[in-house]
Amino acid sequence: MKKVALCLGAFLLVACANIPNLEKNEKISNISNISIKNSSQDFDLTFHSEKWWLVLNDSSLNHLIELVLKNNKSLQIAKLNIKKSEEAINLSKSSKNLDISFRSGLTRIETRENPLKNLTGKDNYSLYNIGLQTSYEFDLFDKFDNSIKEKEYQKIAVDASSKLAELTLEYQTFKLYAYYLYLNEERSNLEDRKALLEKLYSMEKIGVEIGKSLEDNVLVIKEMLVGVNILLNKNEENINLVKNNLYLLVGTTSSIEVDNILNNTKNKDFKKLSSKIIIPSSVQSDIIINRPNVQYYLALIEAQDSKIKSLKANFYPSFSITGLLSYKSLKLSDLISPKNLVGIISPSIHLPILDSGRIKSTYKIAGIDYNIFVEEYNNEILNSYKDINEKLIQYNSAKNINIESEKLLKIRDEQLTRSKKRFEIGLGTEKAYITEKYNYLATKLEDSQNNLMLFNTKIDFLNSIGGAYSPKN
Repeated sequence: MKKVALCLGAFLLVACANIPNLEKNEKISNISNISIKNSSQDFDLTFHSEKWWLVLNDSSLNHLIELVLKNNKSLQIAKLNIKKSEEAINLSKSSKNLDISFRSGLTRIETRENPLKNLTGKDNYSLYNIGLQTSYEFDLFDKFDNSIKEKEYQKIAVDASSKLAELTLEYQTFKLYAYYLYLNEERSNLEDRKALLEKLYSMEKIGVEIGKSLEDNVLVIKEMLVGVNILLNKNEENINLVKNNLYLLVGTTSSIEVDNILNNTKNKDFKKLSSKIIIPSSVQSDIIINRPNVQYYLALIEAQDSKIKSLKANFYPSFSITGLLSYKSLKLSDLISPKNLVGIISPSIHLPILDSGRIKSTYKIAGIDYNIFVEEYNNEILNSYKDINEKLIQYNSAKNINIESEKLLKIRDEQLTRSKKRFEIGLGTEKAYITEKYNYLATKLEDSQNNLMLFNTKIDFLNSIGGAYSPKN
């Protein structure tokens, strides 16, 4: 008996296929050593990755983003993919269970040239059987357990992909909202400038009639009026484009809800909203690691590692057992007869050495895919640092430009105040005051454009880190 056991063990050992060595690339691990610094003052801050826009305390923005997340078609697809991945886990788990199936059969035997003709007296003879068949494969090397883990990690990857889709939609919505607030301010500025030019135009026309002005001055103002009208038309076009893009994000060709939200923002100051966005002095490494795009590749790496472990089980013999319980005859008189009931139990063994070429190639391909995911993860980490660094550089540049722009606006404001005083005490003309006011409004619009550029760099930064900061309570 011992000899039989030893021979069987030796046979199974020989029947195992040789497992090739896989070279696994290393993930970037010294993330905490990479420093990202910004010249801003230090804050005691809390980072928010879930519903980060709530820290800005803007009801219109909150309503708009929630509307987009609820109705966006791309996000609906992402949610369906999550459900699909959940069912993939359930399907993988079912492979561990006992497989039970219903079985029936019909055998028809021709007896014309057969000795059965003498027994049955018929030209043919039919055999019927019906029963249950069950089979079970023993998971000795965790093949099925690792396959389940693979599906679970793949679901984590799908969740991360869905989170990235959400973050992208939140970013796009916020940027369109900020631009719409700016366009409201731009339109108000242009309408004020148009009113001043129309007043100057009337004054110059009267001056020409009484001989105190030149027709050339009238033409210059007329040209400026045309320019302002062009800008107003462009402003209206941009407002409609913003609305159209928001409709698309909401998943419709038009939306009364979007229109109502935007109509309630007429008097909102986008600079005030911009000032609520906090840019920290440094970005912690765990924030970068937890970015959805980074988590996506990390989950794929873990899923592929589980797949490799599952495929490794194919190099060893697999054991299964099959059972069958059926009736030989379906005649009513035979159904209650014990002799009519047939039971079969058949163990089986699969030897991988007979299929070693395919098993090795599949295993090696899985190893290559693992290294691809590792390098994509490493690349995503480096790109994340690069992206955040670039956003901080752009922010600092926009902030410095904005500081100089505010200095220029203060100079214009002082000039306007002095011109107004001169006009009020009779030392200056109304024309000079209106001209100074027009120049002030032009500078104010340039300052608003610089503020919008600063606002956009802040929004880009929030998108790059996947959230927003708020002061700790």
